[in-house]
Amino acid sequence: MPIEFPIVDLMSSQDSYEWLVDYFHPSGMVCPHCGAVLKEARQFRVTRRSQVPAYRCRKCDQTYNVYSGTVFEGRRLKPEQVV
Repeated sequence: MPIEFPIVDLMSSQDSYEWLVDYFHPSGMVCPHCGAVLKEARQFRVTRRSQVPAYRCRKCDQTYNVYSGTVFEGRRLKPEQVV
């Protein structure tokens, strides 16, 4: 099944970020350590280089972001670079 790639719609960083969240986490972002849903986390920071929000889980106190659990984990790429 081919991926529909709406490049015109992904020109902004925010649009690219939202697309990545939907693509990497179709059931919603969860803590990769304990499985808690995003509502059970707080925004911890926005990374300086990639401008991607990182979240800290309120249950296990671990941090994660949209790239957690993907091949881009640990990378500091902007959403539009990944797209």
